[in-house]
Amino acid sequence: MKSNSAGERAYQIVIHLIVLLVAASAVFPLLYVIGMSLTTKSEMIARDYFVIVPHAPTLEAYKRIMSSSVIWHSFVVSVLRSTVGPLLTLTLTAIGAYVLAQRTLPGRGIFLFFILATILFNGGLIPTYLVVEQTGLIDSFWSMILPIMVDSFGLLVIKIFIENLPDGLTESARIDGAGDWSMLWRIVLPLAAPALAAIGLFNLVAHWNSWFDALLYLNDKSLYPLQMVLKNMLTIDSVSGDSMNAMLKTSQSISTETLKMAAVVVGIIPVLCVYPFLQKHFAKGMYMGSVKGLRHLLLLSKGGIPVKKENVTPPWPRPSPLVPCLAPAPATETATRPSKHRRPAARPPPPAQPGKRASSRPGAMRERRSRS
Repeated sequence: MKSNSAGERAYQIVIHLIVLLVAASAVFPLLYVIGMSLTTKSEMIARDYFVIVPHAPTLEAYKRIMSSSVIWHSFVVSVLRSTVGPLLTLTLTAIGAYVLAQRTLPGRGIFLFFILATILFNGGLIPTYLVVEQTGLIDSFWSMILPIMVDSFGLLVIKIFIENLPDGLTESARIDGAGDWSMLWRIVLPLAAPALAAIGLFNLVAHWNSWFDALLYLNDKSLYPLQMVLKNMLTIDSVSGDSMNAMLKTSQSISTETLKMAAVVVGIIPVLCVYPFLQKHFAKGMYMGSVKGLRHLLLLSKGGIPVKKENVTPPWPRPSPLVPCLAPAPATETATRPSKHRRPAARPPPPAQPGKRASSRPGAMRERRSRS
């Protein structure tokens, strides 16, 4: 028993150490960036460009970042992209998942195969660029949204969630006269809110952090998102014509590295502000449909797609809203079920008292009492 308890304690210590190391590896870069963004030029040189906690913190770098018109313009572009992109993705994903969840859809397996195949295979960079070019989206804001507007993984998660809904919900809605749009917006989407929140968070972070598509499709620097501007600041020391020296010319107390780190902090603040509001839906949304979704992918890789079996039709007709139809009760229940119209059983006669002879005539007792 002692060896088991000692082994359990050792196991807990090892697990906690691993968690602490992972947490430290995630927190340390953030602390380093924040510390460097608050450091003056003289202190950074004195401490060999490695500062976690500055001795004399300053906000001069943030003032220079906020005073740049290019930063503000790119920030607006990123906010617009991170708002329009996830909304369109969630709308198309929810509609597509609802359609594919209908088991009576003709060619449902074929559509599902081609949609799921995009998770395993990609068309490639050059074909994607040629498609964007032929559709006239070069130097357009929509070139950063339309190519990634449909999320195949999110569509799979929502589809499996809809398939697992009780049939009574959709049947009762059909009886009440609800159509497909009413069931989608009033029943399916409210129940799938956690999954939609998780998928929306993934898409929001992807749109906010993306800069490679802007590098490929945009030549107009006025359409650059914030991450593209920050990438230029960190690599070529220029911000779309507004050079780094233009930000530093009015102040000699901060260095180029301080300005870069401040720009990085400005880029991650919006995501840190949005994530706490969606955190409660994140774990639940990713759990719903994830296990069965992996099963779909495994069966797809083996050449088969699972098909949900139809419900077994009962031997009696379904009840309708006008003429209720009850199922016949089993024979065993009918034989043992008491009926309110059945005559109660006769009570047994009372036992005869000892020493007295029971009279065979019903009126013998009354005659004897009248004589006495």
